[in-house]
Amino acid sequence: MAKKVTKKTQSSLEDFQEDMLKIGNRLRELRKKAGFGAYDIFAYHIGMERSQYGRYERGQANFEIVSFLKILAGLQVSLKEFFAEGFN
Repeated sequence: MAKKVTKKTQSSLEDFQEDMLKIGNRLRELRKKAGFGAYDIFAYHIGMERSQYGRYERGQANFEIVSFLKILAGLQVSLKEFFAEGFN
């Protein structure tokens, strides 16, 4: 049985902004920890447009799971490690 969609269950990107910022901050933290001082150098390292990666770190862009996994691979971090800190 399909669940009825109500205003309470519908969400927009604005509703997720806080979580997007948390993800971006975590990406920045792990990038620096991995020894990449500048985000554009890391973006080049993983073969991603620097402007796009910069938006991810600022929590300003919605990204595909494949892009997220590519970033984590470049950081040599698992999903479990990524979400181990700062997320409930």
